[in-house]
Amino acid sequence: PGLEEISLSAGEGALSESEAERGSSDTAAQIRKLIRRAFVKAGVIVGTAVLALTLAVLFLLPRFVDCFYYDPCEIAGVTPNGIETNRMTLDMAVWSELHLPGTYRDMVMCEREGYGSYSIYVPQTSSYNNSFTDVAGKLTRNKLTFYNPNVFKKDVPVTFGRVSGIFDNGSEWSLPSDNRFYRAYVTFDKVMSYKELVAWCDANPAYSPDWCAMCRKTDELYSLGLELGFIYDDGCTEMGFDSEKYPLLSIFSVYVKNNVGETFHIPEEDMTQHVVSLLRYSEDHREFAEMMNLTRQEGEYADLADSIEQDGIYVYGFTIIGSGDDIRALAQAEH
Repeated sequence: PGLEEISLSAGEGALSESEAERGSSDTAAQIRKLIRRAFVKAGVIVGTAVLALTLAVLFLLPRFVDCFYYDPCEIAGVTPNGIETNRMTLDMAVWSELHLPGTYRDMVMCEREGYGSYSIYVPQTSSYNNSFTDVAGKLTRNKLTFYNPNVFKKDVPVTFGRVSGIFDNGSEWSLPSDNRFYRAYVTFDKVMSYKELVAWCDANPAYSPDWCAMCRKTDELYSLGLELGFIYDDGCTEMGFDSEKYPLLSIFSVYVKNNVGETFHIPEEDMTQHVVSLLRYSEDHREFAEMMNLTRQEGEYADLADSIEQDGIYVYGFTIIGSGDDIRALAQAEH
């Protein structure tokens, strides 16, 4: 480059031998200088390109790949106190409330590792016996692996209903009189509306359900076995979410609205809105249930939400935490 700027002639006429040799030497020096400058320029360009490509691979490409997969670290909402709630925290809270009695989790910590991979940590935030079971795991391109999967094992289908050997007229249950707590799965002798459930709880103040099993009303028939429910009385933490699209989505927001602590009466309209929001959210975020290996037909959550909005909440049983003496006494309660 630039050779056209070099003039090989010093003017008109012939050059002397010494002048020609000196001119030739100057020309060669300029050529070498231009060549060195060209190599330096090319080196700078190539080095800059390699550095830019390396930085892109290290910092931009991992985040670019993340965009094609579920992101548990995405901010799903912010609480009124300014606390951010990540996507998996909200998904886990909704999913565990609907599907897992006694295993409600409303906090998930995640760390981004790039290329659609995340480290997951799910702490237990509340406990009846001061025994906490935390769970760690790995999320790699929408494949979720927990190192202790039994924590989220679903046991609803085998625990509700009068099963031979478990229910014996409520008189002789093999539960010791000790200081341990047990989880009991209680089935009513009839389907109850939400108002009837509240009335039953008022008549039996010693027994407050922590999770209620829902059923679907169709005309005068009830479809049991949905394996879905909602928290009636259990510990929870504050979370941020889209309150306009999913009003009262978190059980914490239901408790706050009704000043739970002074009294525990949650109006039917608030609990109905809470359950409907749980179902609407689940329909809109089906990818989390699929990662938890619990898939439902498309539209099933939305159909149940429509049914509850029209007919209200109906339950056929509940779970409760109590001592052996408490649970034995519960068997004598009406219904």
